[in-house]
Amino acid sequence: MSDSFVAESITYNGATAPCRLNIIIIGAGISGLCAGLCLAKAGHTITVLEGRADLQEIGAGIQVGPNTSRLLIRWGLKPFLDKAGVLPAHMSFLRFDNGEKLAHFPYQEFGSPCYDIHRRDVVNMLHYATAPLATLRFDTKVASINSDTTTVTLNTGEIIQADMIIGADGVNSLTRNVVVGSPTPAVRSGDAAFRAVVDVEKMKLDPDLRPFVDPPQLNVWLGPDRHLVMYSIGLNECNVVLLHPDETEEVAVPWTRRGDIEKMRKEFAGWDPRIGKLIDLIPAGSIVGSLKVLESPLKSWVHKDGRIALVGDACHPMLPYRAQAASMAIEDAAVLGGLFVRLTSKDQIPTLLEAYQSLRAPRAMATADGCWEDKGSLHLPDGPEQCARDEALKVTLVGKASSVGQDNGAQYEYDVDAIVDDWWKARG
Repeated sequence: MSDSFVAESITYNGATAPCRLNIIIIGAGISGLCAGLCLAKAGHTITVLEGRADLQEIGAGIQVGPNTSRLLIRWGLKPFLDKAGVLPAHMSFLRFDNGEKLAHFPYQEFGSPCYDIHRRDVVNMLHYATAPLATLRFDTKVASINSDTTTVTLNTGEIIQADMIIGADGVNSLTRNVVVGSPTPAVRSGDAAFRAVVDVEKMKLDPDLRPFVDPPQLNVWLGPDRHLVMYSIGLNECNVVLLHPDETEEVAVPWTRRGDIEKMRKEFAGWDPRIGKLIDLIPAGSIVGSLKVLESPLKSWVHKDGRIALVGDACHPMLPYRAQAASMAIEDAAVLGGLFVRLTSKDQIPTLLEAYQSLRAPRAMATADGCWEDKGSLHLPDGPEQCARDEALKVTLVGKASSVGQDNGAQYEYDVDAIVDDWWKARG
């Protein structure tokens, strides 16, 4: 990283906090790195603890919508997005069995670009930006958290003291158990996602598949109980996600396991023949994940003592049907940065964490609820409801309203920095 980038990074929106905190962040995924980056830029001393030995990310593509890209661009990351991501030219919805195009429309920016990018590149970008500003400790497993002393005990026995702890430890969060006061395991949603990356050059060799990647674009096939999403995530890679019912009987379902490509063929038998060609190009070793959510929304993201809080999937895991899970985690981090850059006393920590939850929970929960709504709309069996949906797709998708449930304007024009500024002006 250049010295000029580091120098420009050590402020949050041009400011630093008058009062400096020692903050521990548990987890170095997207939510943990973003929280670390924002709070470090705000002037705080950050230690990120990650149990894995490296940054290897499970998954493939991410859609970085305008609500997210405007934040990453403000953080100085546009050069990375431009280099690793692609700007999709358009989006299409297609019928599952014959590939009939139900809707086709150009991407709208809603004030900021939309990037399609590999999750690996997002994590590497965030690590590159955060590493000079924070202490990142890998292969460091947290054994317990003490809310009374605001300390973290590692599995080595080492105890680390902090002024504040942020749990960015994902869907199977240890920190969440501490915040809630009891175990709160995530549960299966009933769906699974088979994720793979396909070589674009191989797709271009097939005249039936080439139009899906030249130019870069996003395509969604809609069918009974399942759908398929495909989009370029760079010049040489295409992301493929096959979402389908998860009927596994395992008691403890892992978040991910190795995918069975033959099972995918069976799951999507009778669909557009081009999907069969696409599956033929999927490399062995791709993964399938049983999608998990919380059984009910958390009543609190902040411990009653007011010095431990949750971000990202630790407090609002959601189905991927709006491509907003990572975006919600990035918005969480921006709100923390915007609040804690104004900190003048450690006594304010509980108040600001309460404000963080009040600003974030309604937005994240509305998005999570919308994912369930979109699941219903995307997975309709053939019949009157499906016909009405398809007709609505043809006439309403060029604009702010989406006929699969999402208000695109409300989702993508949202600016959390402005929301925090308004909250601060109203409350001082």
